[in-house]
Amino acid sequence: MPDRSDVSRARPRWDVSASRPPGDGHPTSTPVLISKIRLVGSLGGLVTVEWVLVAGPDRAWTEAFERSPAKRRGTPTFVGGGCGRPLVHDGGTIRWSVPHEDLSGAAAYVLESVVYANSRPLPDDAGLPPAG
Repeated sequence: MPDRSDVSRARPRWDVSASRPPGDGHPTSTPVLISKIRLVGSLGGLVTVEWVLVAGPDRAWTEAFERSPAKRRGTPTFVGGGCGRPLVHDGGTIRWSVPHEDLSGAAAYVLESVVYANSRPLPDDAGLPPAG
């Protein structure tokens, strides 16, 4: 059986550093990047995937990630929310248990959510001079 402990070698690969949507010119904080995707376990048709992040997320980033409008694509169970949601952990990881056949859809969902969270503007009290 092939070693599946590191699924970051699987295609497709995504680089979220170049995927930040254009903003209104308002600066954003340092983006959180995905450095590695790995399989950390499996049980009964579900696989637990972990996305290791560079620059651990702050609370505002985590809240933005959780509010992401990203759409799920895959099996009816996955699309319908039957797999819960990805969880952002304080140690700089995102974990999610999904059906094996929905790995690609889960990876796309997490990527879109990371890009969305990275695009949030800094709060007004971030110490920047007022615009204009």
